[in-house]
Amino acid sequence: MSKQGELDAFEKWMVGVRRLARKTVEAYMATLDWFVKLNPDGGWDSVTTEDIEMFMHRLRRGGKLGAARTMDRDRAALATFYDWLGSHGGTKLNPVIDVNHPKVDTRNPRPISDDMLRQVWMSPIGDDDTLWFGMGVVTGLRRIEMVTITPAQVDIERGMFLNMNRKGNKEGSIEYREIAELLGEQLPDVYDDFGYWVELVERYAVDRRNDPRLLTWDMGKSEPDPTIINRRLQVVLREAGIPRPLWFSPHALRHTCGTNLARAGVPLEVIADIMGHSHVDTTRVYLSMAGRLKEWRAKNNGS
Repeated sequence: MSKQGELDAFEKWMVGVRRLARKTVEAYMATLDWFVKLNPDGGWDSVTTEDIEMFMHRLRRGGKLGAARTMDRDRAALATFYDWLGSHGGTKLNPVIDVNHPKVDTRNPRPISDDMLRQVWMSPIGDDDTLWFGMGVVTGLRRIEMVTITPAQVDIERGMFLNMNRKGNKEGSIEYREIAELLGEQLPDVYDDFGYWVELVERYAVDRRNDPRLLTWDMGKSEPDPTIINRRLQVVLREAGIPRPLWFSPHALRHTCGTNLARAGVPLEVIADIMGHSHVDTTRVYLSMAGRLKEWRAKNNGS
């Protein structure tokens, strides 16, 4: 089989067998296409560890080296491909095994502090920004989930987001109204006015029932663009008066949701379901950030 034939077969395997997310498949195939262009001669067995390391450290756009995370994504794409190739008899060697891993900062973003959350929430941000910001800190949606949700997926009668396409092409539903009410009851100093967010979700679902998406900034595009959340967050933080050194990423909204659900006493497996985690071990990070023992002692000492 030709190199291109093997790449085509690998792509079909990622989609049909591994069922990887579309963006992951596209990113892996783009990496492999670049690798073949830069290493056109010889078969896969002729590739050395040094070839892969040189590829990872190639100059990128603007004549700069890629970030450590970018280089590690190259390594991951090639490692997955060589694992597949070996299992299908395409090669007996795996040069990726000995590749030096670039040092990647894998620390999760910390949750937003209560004071900062209140400052942003009480600032005069528009309803569109209020809508997606609440999706993050109340229901823990990822950026792509925020920009792809449709009015038809909002079940107003039951207070649920239905048939959400979660990470890994898994479907799930989220009880947005129940979560907002729970957080308001258990953490009233933090979520004291999120009833307005629930009303906003349901009003938008009705008013935009003929629109393709609940958030409509980029309706002119065929594909929703999750990076718009990053741009809008910068505007929101600036308007809320948050100093630039304290700015955070959209993913911090998701961590804030998970942490505050843990603070509210929600069981680990329920938090995992809300967050769309495939395993509760991923969810345990929120327990370490929740400060539940301190809150429990304060509550009991005050009673």
